[in-house]
Amino acid sequence: MKLSKKQSKLIEDIKSQNVNSISVLGSVQSGKTYSIALGTILYASELHKYDNTRNYNGAIIRLGLR
Repeated sequence: MKLSKKQSKLIEDIKSQNVNSISVLGSVQSGKTYSIALGTILYASELHKYDNTRNYNGAIIRLGLR
């Protein structure tokens, strides 16, 4: 799998410790959805390394323009 520099940076931002929220804007076919989904999966798999005594809750919310 080959990711662009922007996609790799977004995934690293998502995976970083103590992230409160991430807002992502960009063109329709820039690969954001794939990067966000992959980053979220990787983040969830890493949570126990940050603090395995806590329970974590989260949400992915899509805001669309109409």
